[in-house]
Amino acid sequence: MTVEGTARSADGSVRLAVAPGGALRALDIRPAALDLGALHLADTILELAKLATAQANQRATHLMCDVLAGLPLASLAALGCVPDPALVEAVESTTPDTWQDL
Repeated sequence: MTVEGTARSADGSVRLAVAPGGALRALDIRPAALDLGALHLADTILELAKLATAQANQRATHLMCDVLAGLPLASLAALGCVPDPALVEAVESTTPDTWQDL
Protein backbone atom coordinates (compact mmCIF):
# COMPACT_ATOMS: atom_id res chain seq x y z
CA MET A 1 0.00 0.00 0.00
CA THR A 2 1.29 3.44 -0.96
CA VAL A 3 0.54 6.25 1.44
CA GLU A 4 0.34 9.68 -0.08
CA GLY A 5 -1.46 12.95 0.25
CA THR A 6 -3.01 14.81 -2.64
CA ALA A 7 -4.25 18.34 -3.16
CA ARG A 8 -5.54 20.44 -6.02
CA SER A 9 -6.26 24.08 -6.54
CA ALA A 10 -9.86 25.28 -6.45
CA ASP A 11 -9.97 25.51 -10.25
CA GLY A 12 -8.16 22.19 -10.72
CA SER A 13 -5.31 23.78 -12.67
CA VAL A 14 -2.65 22.54 -10.22
CA ARG A 15 -2.64 19.05 -8.69
CA LEU A 16 0.05 17.28 -6.76
CA ALA A 17 0.80 14.21 -4.68
CA VAL A 18 3.38 13.82 -1.92
CA ALA A 19 4.73 11.07 0.30
CA PRO A 20 4.63 11.33 4.09
CA GLY A 21 7.18 13.97 5.02
CA GLY A 22 6.45 15.92 1.84
CA ALA A 23 8.54 14.33 -0.91
CA LEU A 24 6.89 15.28 -4.19
CA ARG A 25 5.58 12.29 -6.15
CA ALA A 26 3.55 14.00 -8.85
CA LEU A 27 2.85 17.52 -10.07
CA ASP A 28 0.35 18.45 -12.76
CA ILE A 29 0.23 22.06 -13.92
CA ARG A 30 -2.34 22.93 -16.55
CA PRO A 31 -1.98 25.95 -18.86
CA ALA A 32 -4.62 27.94 -16.95
CA ALA A 33 -2.34 27.98 -13.88
CA LEU A 34 0.38 29.72 -15.86
CA ASP A 35 -1.93 32.60 -16.78
CA LEU A 36 -1.91 33.87 -13.17
CA GLY A 37 1.85 34.42 -13.10
CA ALA A 38 4.88 32.72 -11.62
CA LEU A 39 4.49 34.11 -8.09
CA HIS A 40 0.88 32.96 -7.84
CA LEU A 41 1.79 29.54 -9.23
CA ALA A 42 4.66 29.14 -6.75
CA ASP A 43 2.44 30.16 -3.82
CA THR A 44 -0.25 27.74 -4.99
CA ILE A 45 2.21 24.84 -5.26
CA LEU A 46 3.65 25.55 -1.80
CA GLU A 47 0.21 25.77 -0.19
CA LEU A 48 -0.99 22.58 -1.89
CA ALA A 49 2.21 20.78 -0.89
CA LYS A 50 1.66 21.84 2.72
CA LEU A 51 -1.90 20.51 2.72
CA ALA A 52 -0.98 17.29 0.92
CA THR A 53 1.94 16.69 3.29
CA ALA A 54 -0.33 17.11 6.30
CA GLN A 55 -2.76 14.64 4.71
CA ALA A 56 -0.02 12.10 3.95
CA ASN A 57 1.44 12.43 7.44
CA GLN A 58 -1.97 11.96 9.02
CA ARG A 59 -2.70 8.91 6.88
CA ALA A 60 0.69 7.39 7.69
CA THR A 61 0.13 8.05 11.38
CA HIS A 62 -3.27 6.36 11.25
CA LEU A 63 -1.80 3.34 9.51
CA MET A 64 1.12 3.13 11.89
CA CYS A 65 -0.67 4.12 15.11
CA ASP A 66 0.10 0.87 16.92
CA VAL A 67 3.77 1.00 15.94
CA LEU A 68 4.13 4.70 16.74
CA ALA A 69 2.28 4.56 20.06
CA GLY A 70 4.51 5.81 22.82
CA LEU A 71 7.28 7.23 20.65
CA PRO A 72 8.61 10.58 21.82
CA LEU A 73 7.54 13.63 19.83
CA ALA A 74 11.10 14.13 18.58
CA SER A 75 11.06 10.68 16.99
CA LEU A 76 7.72 11.35 15.32
CA ALA A 77 9.04 14.68 14.03
CA ALA A 78 12.11 12.95 12.58
CA LEU A 79 9.75 10.66 10.66
CA GLY A 80 7.75 13.65 9.38
CA CYS A 81 4.63 12.43 11.15
CA VAL A 82 3.83 15.24 13.56
CA PRO A 83 0.42 16.66 12.69
CA ASP A 84 0.19 20.40 12.14
CA PRO A 85 -2.71 21.53 14.38
CA ALA A 86 -3.68 24.24 11.89
CA LEU A 87 -4.17 21.62 9.17
CA VAL A 88 -5.78 18.77 11.13
CA GLU A 89 -9.35 19.85 10.36
CA ALA A 90 -8.65 20.11 6.61
CA VAL A 91 -6.91 16.74 6.63
CA GLU A 92 -9.61 14.97 8.61
CA SER A 93 -12.24 16.18 6.16
CA THR A 94 -10.41 14.27 3.39
CA THR A 95 -9.61 11.14 5.41
CA PRO A 96 -11.99 8.26 4.72
CA ASP A 97 -14.20 7.39 7.70
CA THR A 98 -12.73 3.89 7.82
CA TRP A 99 -9.27 5.39 8.48
CA GLN A 100 -10.57 7.78 11.14
CA ASP A 101 -11.75 4.82 13.23
CA LEU A 102 -8.28 3.23 13.52
